[in-house]
Amino acid sequence: MFDKDISKMDFKELRSAVQTLYDAYEIMRRKYEDAINNLDSDNFSDGYTVEQNNMKAQVQITADAIKTMVSKADLKSALSAYSTLKQTADAIETVVSKGASLGDAEEVNSSSEMVDTDKVYVIRNTDEDGNILSEKYYYYNDLSEEWQVLSGDSIYTLFEQTAEGFKLRGNVLISGDVTLKSLAWYTKMFGDKLVLCDGNGNVKLEFGANTIFDKFEYPYIFIGAGESGTKKGCIEKMQKGLWIGDSSVYNYEGEYPGGNTAPTDGAETLLGTGIFFDFESSRIFAYKSGLISEIGSGNAVFG
Repeated sequence: MFDKDISKMDFKELRSAVQTLYDAYEIMRRKYEDAINNLDSDNFSDGYTVEQNNMKAQVQITADAIKTMVSKADLKSALSAYSTLKQTADAIETVVSKGASLGDAEEVNSSSEMVDTDKVYVIRNTDEDGNILSEKYYYYNDLSEEWQVLSGDSIYTLFEQTAEGFKLRGNVLISGDVTLKSLAWYTKMFGDKLVLCDGNGNVKLEFGANTIFDKFEYPYIFIGAGESGTKKGCIEKMQKGLWIGDSSVYNYEGEYPGGNTAPTDGAETLLGTGIFFDFESSRIFAYKSGLISEIGSGNAVFG
C-alpha cells in the first residue's frame, strides 16, 4: 500500500498514511453495514446444492420455510437413502427414507439364504406352470437387527413437532428407562418390566420377568392395592407350573414355589399364601403360612 517503509517516514508522511488507512476502513464499514441492513431474498438464490461421490446436499430458503435434504445413491447397494429437515413457523419435521430397487432384488427360497444386509431379497410362491402366486420383498432392518418385509418400494420414518405435541412414525429403540406421567398416575418402562403406579408411587400393576442370574426365567404379573408396603397379588410362571397368590415367591428361583424341587418339599421356606398349579403332575396345591396341602388333581372325572 505504501512505497516507503513506515519506520523511515516523517510526521507528514505518517499522517498521510494513517488518513489513507482510515479512508479504506470507512469504505469497508459502509459496505458491510449496507450488506447487513439490506439482507433479503434478493441476496440469496432459491436453493444451494453440492454433489460429490453419489452424495447430494441441498438447502432451500423461502419466506415461510427452511428445507434441507441429503441423499445418497449407492451403486453397490439395492437401497438408496435420503433425509429431509423442514422448519416452518408451526412445525419442525424430519423424514429419513430408504428406497428399494425391487428390480435388483435377489430371489431366494427361504430367509436362511439372506446373508448380505445391503441387498433386497424376494421370496416367490409359484404354481406348477411357474406363474407367480405371491411374492414378498425383504430388507435388513439395522434397528431391530432382523429381516423385514418391504411394504411398497420404500421405508421411512417421520418425526414432527408442533405446539400441540409430537408425531412419530416408525420403529423406536430406546436405551434406558422411560416414564410416562399424568396428573394422578405414571407408567415406568424398564428393560425387564412395565410398572403402573399411582401419584404416591404405589405399584398398582406390574408386568415383568424375574431376572435371576441375568435370565428372564420367570414371567410374572403383580397386582397391588393400598400402599406399596402391603403384599401384592402375584401370578408367576415357574419352571414346573403356575403360582397365583401373594408376592412371596418372587425372590426365589427353581422348579416349584420356595425354590424347591418338589411341590411339597421345604414348606418352611415359603410362608406365603397362594395356589400352585403343577403342570408336571397335573395336581393343584394350596400354600398357607408354611403349610401345603393338595386340593385337586387332573384325575377327576365329571359327568
